Amino acid sequence: MRVTTELRPRTGDTAQTVVITVVGEMDIANASRLLSAVIEATQAAAQLVVLDLSRVDYMDSSGLSEVLRAQRFAGSSGCRLRVRGATPQVRRLFVATGVDQVVALD
Repeated sequence: MRVTTELRPRTGDTAQTVVITVVGEMDIANASRLLSAVIEATQAAAQLVVLDLSRVDYMDSSGLSEVLRAQRFAGSSGCRLRVRGATPQVRRLFVATGVDQVVALD
């Protein structure tokens, strides 16, 4: 799994959006990288963290767990977290487990 982070200031606003793009597989071997990226985003004063999962090929329960941990951490830091571009496989996993009721999906 590869994780990239892009800081995007919103035009005419001091609020910042950080886009975290995840590429490849999110499984027990590497899922913890996601929370590290979210921690960095909140330390950069992000008000919104967008997880771009459009290039995730596979996600298991440990990847799902990390998304939930990232959601809780972001919320406790006063930051919102959204998921965009979830692949059909990832979206099915979110819906089947009820995570789509907790984490905002675009």
